[in-house]
Amino acid sequence: MFWVLKIKSKIFCILPRVISISFGKLIGYFLYYLMPLRKKVAIRNLKISFPAKSNYEINQILKKCYVHFGIIISDFLRLPNLNESNISTILNLDQKTRTLLNENNPSVIMTGHIGNWELFLPTLGYNNYKTSGVAQVQRNKSGEKFFNWIRACKNTKIISKGNSIRSINKVLNQKYHLVLVSDQNAGKKGSINNLFDMPTSTPKGAAILNIKNNIPIIISFITMNKDYTYSIFSKKLKVHFDSQSTDDKVFSINEAYNRALQESITEHPEQYFWFHKKWNKKDYE
Repeated sequence: MFWVLKIKSKIFCILPRVISISFGKLIGYFLYYLMPLRKKVAIRNLKISFPAKSNYEINQILKKCYVHFGIIISDFLRLPNLNESNISTILNLDQKTRTLLNENNPSVIMTGHIGNWELFLPTLGYNNYKTSGVAQVQRNKSGEKFFNWIRACKNTKIISKGNSIRSINKVLNQKYHLVLVSDQNAGKKGSINNLFDMPTSTPKGAAILNIKNNIPIIISFITMNKDYTYSIFSKKLKVHFDSQSTDDKVFSINEAYNRALQESITEHPEQYFWFHKKWNKKDYE
C-alpha cells in the first residue's frame, strides 16, 4: 500500500498544479455524487450551524465542500514538490504571522479542520521556523509510513498522538512551534464550550500548555483563495481570566478559540471539514 500511495503522489507531483487541481475537483464531484461518505453527518452539522439556510443552500455548500477537499487531496499528494524556493507561490507567509512567530517562540498554534491545515508544517518549515505537529496514528502501518513520508520537510517534526506528552515537552524545550488541530470532539476529556450556540467538547491540550507552562497561543487558519493560492490568518490569543481556577481558564481559552473558528467557518463554510460529529451524539439521532 505504501508504494501504491507513493506512486500516486509521484504522479500528482509530475502534473502541473492546474491539472492536478482539475483532477482534485473530479475527485470531489465523484465523492459527492457517487460515494457521499458521511453526507448525513455533514448535512446535520450544516443545519446546526446555519439554521436559517434552506436545504438547497445547505446542499450547495456541501457540494462545494466535497470539491474543496478533492483539491486539498490533490495538493496533499503534491507536498513533496514544495521547498524553500517555491512555497511562496501558493502561500506567502505574511509579516504579521512572522512577527507573531518571532516574538512568541515557542508557541502553540491552534488551528482547525478548515482550508488546508496540512500546509502549516511545510509553510513554516520552509520559511525557517522550527515547527512540530501532532498527528493521528494510522491503523494501517503502510498508511502510517506514507503519511510520515509525505509530511516530512525541513525544520519539522511529527509527533504521534499516542506519544504526545513527553514529545511535546521536548520539542517546546527545543523552541519548536507546536501546531494543534483543536476542533475535534474531545468527548469526556474536553471542556464544554459553545460553537454556533451549541455545546461541544473542545480539546484541552493547548490551554493546559498555556496555563501550566506559560506557552503563548497563536490562533491561525490557512484558507484557499479564489485563484487556488492560500492565505494565512494569525492572531495571538489574549484572554482575561476572571477566575484562578484551571478549569475556568481552560474554558475561557477554548471559548475564545471557538469564537475565532466560528468566524472563519462563517466566512468560508465550504472549506470546513463537516464530516465529523462535532456536537453531542444526541444531536445526530
